[in-house]
Amino acid sequence: MTLSVFYYDILLLMGLVVSFEDWREKKIRNKWIFSGLALVLGGYGYLFINSMLGYSKHLWMGMGEIYLPWSFYPMAAGHAALVVVTGLLTWWLRLWPAGDAKLYILFGMLVALVDHNIRGFPYLVFLKLLVNIFVPAGLWVLATVLVGSALSLPGALFRSLRPIVIYRAVTGFYDRTTKRMRDIWPYRYGFLVYFLNIAVMFFTVHLIENRFAAMSFLKGPLGRLMLMGAMFLVWDPISRVFKGKKFWRSWVVLLAWWLMDPPLREIDMFKAAEDALITVVIFGILLTALRTAVGLILRRESEETLDAENLAPGMILSQSAWESLRDFGRERDEEAPGRYADGLFPDEVAKLKSWKEVPKFVVTVYRSTPFAFWVFYGTLLTLLVPKNAVYWLFRICYDPDGAVLSYFRLWGL
Repeated sequence: MTLSVFYYDILLLMGLVVSFEDWREKKIRNKWIFSGLALVLGGYGYLFINSMLGYSKHLWMGMGEIYLPWSFYPMAAGHAALVVVTGLLTWWLRLWPAGDAKLYILFGMLVALVDHNIRGFPYLVFLKLLVNIFVPAGLWVLATVLVGSALSLPGALFRSLRPIVIYRAVTGFYDRTTKRMRDIWPYRYGFLVYFLNIAVMFFTVHLIENRFAAMSFLKGPLGRLMLMGAMFLVWDPISRVFKGKKFWRSWVVLLAWWLMDPPLREIDMFKAAEDALITVVIFGILLTALRTAVGLILRRESEETLDAENLAPGMILSQSAWESLRDFGRERDEEAPGRYADGLFPDEVAKLKSWKEVPKFVVTVYRSTPFAFWVFYGTLLTLLVPKNAVYWLFRICYDPDGAVLSYFRLWGL
């Protein structure tokens, strides 16, 4: 058995086991991660020893006859660094729990052992992995939302069309809106700056689309949808930047770029500004609609209301529950646990329960969604299918029959 086949089998076995355990227990065990990393280090060490023996014209225990060039190892190190940094960054951005991030790092390193000449190695494989993981998972979530909406729509319409329900909804919306306006009015200038900063960001995106031919695909409907989908995923962490007092420096950078780049000055700035404002409005509507859909359909399936004394590790506090506990902690000069996709850790649960009044609180929590399968599936796509998931999305839009036929042929079906 060759090294590539051996590590492909390891990938299949570990992917199946971890996916099953994550689905059953909502947890990725560190023993699988550490065992896999040990095997990965052993594989790269084996390749390195082969190269050492091969270049010195020695054979030992079957090693040294077939070996990789020295250039492979700096590229492998660069690939590993990109995978590790990306895994940590996506965890910090709260896109997935630490277990899924670690699994991504492990499988990312395994990929180069299975196929030393994989397309995009070493600088683009990490990105292809992310695309192949999140795009299929996102499509599945979208399908779940649409199916859930279709199934719940008749009953929801029947309940919502009753006069008393309409009256309560209208009066409730009016009360919430007026209260929110009174709350934000003292901070109106801050909100204005926040809006302008967001507009500048989208204005810069429009300039990049028009300035660089390689980015022109973002102008199309599908490209615009992809851009907004990416923004939706990372909106919470990056939106905090727009509130910062130092964001005005980006305006200076944008002005300097415009002054020093003659082709940029040929772009119709008024048209770009108009498009940017329209994009801001559309993005705001889509952001609200998507979050409402996710909140009403997906989160309610995993939502649970319980007494704080019944909190357990792995539970994810809702935003409102976390804010209440945070405010309660401030009154005690204590810091509440952070709100991450990993959920609460055992020591954080013990800390919350030690606060005198917390066990009497009623809190809303969510159960984490198993994601290991999508990491495994995305890794297989990266290895077995030359193009990434976005390419297949384009193909399905423009040539559905050919896309389905080509896809099944690639899998040998």
